[in-house]
Amino acid sequence: MKNTIAVIIALLFPTIILAQNFQGKVTYEWKASSEEFRNNTIQPDMPPEMKKFLERKMELIFHKIYALDFDKSTSIYKEERIMTATGDDFVPNISDNGVNIASFKDVKAKELIVQKEFYGKDFTIKEPLENFNWKLESETKKIGEYLCYKATAIVPFKKLIYEDEGAQSTNFFVKEKITERTVTAWYAPEIPVSQGPENYWGLPGLILEINDGNAVTLCTKIVMNPKEKSPIKPLIKGKIVSQKEYDAIVFKKNDELQETETTPD
Repeated sequence: MKNTIAVIIALLFPTIILAQNFQGKVTYEWKASSEEFRNNTIQPDMPPEMKKFLERKMELIFHKIYALDFDKSTSIYKEERIMTATGDDFVPNISDNGVNIASFKDVKAKELIVQKEFYGKDFTIKEPLENFNWKLESETKKIGEYLCYKATAIVPFKKLIYEDEGAQSTNFFVKEKITERTVTAWYAPEIPVSQGPENYWGLPGLILEINDGNAVTLCTKIVMNPKEKSPIKPLIKGKIVSQKEYDAIVFKKNDELQETETTPD
C-alpha cells in the first residue's frame, strides 16, 4: 500500500512545489461538540437574555477559524479574527491554559515552537515535534478539488480531573490523566508537504482534515503561492520554557487564583 501511495505522489507531484519561493495558505474551520456544555449550562427556566449570552459564548468556544501558512518544510498556525453569527468581532480570549498566539513547525529540524500569553505574560514553548505512528489506508475522499487519503494514529491526550478534597471543603485539586484517542487524518498527496493543522504532521501530503473524536478540523480554502506572502518564522517572545515547565506555571497560577476565590474576606 505504501508503495502504491508513493507512485501516486510521484505522478501527482506538482511543479509548483519545486519553486524556490513556494508558499501556501490554508484556512481551517474547527468545530467541537457543545452538547455536554449546553446540557450542563443552559437551563429551561433561564431568562432569554442569559440564554442568548451563553449561546454566543458557545459559538466562540466551540467554533473557530485558523490559518496555516506553509512552505516546503515550515509552517505557522494561528487563530483568525472572525465575525460571529451574532455580529461580535471575536479575538481569542485568555483561558485556563492561556492564549495560543501561534504555533511554528519545522519538519526538517523536527521542532515545535508555540507562542503563548498567560495572564499578561509571554511564553515561548519549545519542544520536539511529536512523532505520530500513522497507519496509511486505502480509503479516499475528495475535499474540495483534492483527492485525499485516510491515515489513522493512536494519540495520547492529557485530561485534567478536578477532585474534591473532602465533604466539608471547598478546595479542589487537579490530577492529570493520560487517555488515548484514535485520530483520523485526510491528506492530499497532490500537495506533498508534511504539514497540517495544530501539531499534526508527518504524512506524505498536506493534511486537510483531522478528526480526534471530540472535534473536527476541516480545510475550507487553499491558496497556492498567494500574492501576499506571510512570514513563516517562529515568534520568540517572553520566557522560553518546555511544555512541562509551562504546565507547572499554569497549574501554580490557577491554584493561587482558586485559593483567592475560596478565601473568606
